[in-house]
Formats: sequence, C-alpha cells, structure tokens
Amino acid sequence: LKSVGFWTKSVFTNLKDHAGFITWGGYTRSPKGNTSPLIGNGKWHGKNSVFASNEKCYQASTFFDSMFYYGGPGGCTS
Repeated sequence: LKSVGFWTKSVFTNLKDHAGFITWGGYTRSPKGNTSPLIGNGKWHGKNSVFASNEKCYQASTFFDSMFYYGGPGGCTS
C-alpha cells in the first residue's frame, strides 16, 4: 500500500483513512475541425497503459514508484 496525494478529513468525511481506488482524468477541447491539443508535456509516458478513452491521442501509465503519468500529443479530430 502506497499513499497517493492527501485530502484533509474535513473535505471527505466518509473516507476516514484511505480510498480503495482513485481515478483521474483530463479534458481537452478544440474548435470544430481542429485537432485536439496535447495534455501534459505532449509526450508518451512509456509502454504500459491503463484505460484511456482515446489511446491514439492520450494515455495513462500504471502506478510505479509512487507516481503515474497521463497525457499525450493529442492530434485527434473526433
């Protein structure tokens, strides 16, 4: 078990000590007909990925060494 982030108990009173799982995400938007923008530094994080709604444009890494990464170069049109 490794800690990821911190929220005070007053913010999430029903979580007392910890959460069983976490989710995270990002949102991008571009004008109709333009390609989607990058997220983060615009680079792929590595070979391992977890669920991403559009893996051609954005991906997320597995949790490793107390860190995870998400983002990508964008470039999608739909």
